[in-house]
Amino acid sequence: MTLSLKHHERIHVEARAKECDSAISALRRREEARQFDEDVPTRYTLTNLPDLAALRVLVFPKSRLEDVHAIVRTKYAEWTSDPVTTGTPARFRAWKYHGFCSTSSRVRAELQVVPMLTGLFGR
Repeated sequence: MTLSLKHHERIHVEARAKECDSAISALRRREEARQFDEDVPTRYTLTNLPDLAALRVLVFPKSRLEDVHAIVRTKYAEWTSDPVTTGTPARFRAWKYHGFCSTSSRVRAELQVVPMLTGLFGR
């Protein structure tokens, strides 16, 4: 698809692995009272995080968003869809998917398809 883009259009793909401190904080936030329970250490594995790895696809202009999403939706059809909406009535903001990395059946990842301006502003 990138070969058919006009001069001003962009598709930018970013990948990341969650930083160690961020991962530990995320595990803590998911627990009641935000304390580790030493009796159940298996609760605190990094593989419990739904976004240990992440891929973000930034698209400009918004008119190309649906085209990119169609490709992602087909390739990651088995992943769980979690669209991002805000406001009342709900307005669509981005597509988000969760699933397991193809290289590991234990590592969960998040994939986002986001308008470029939204993605860059929200950092």
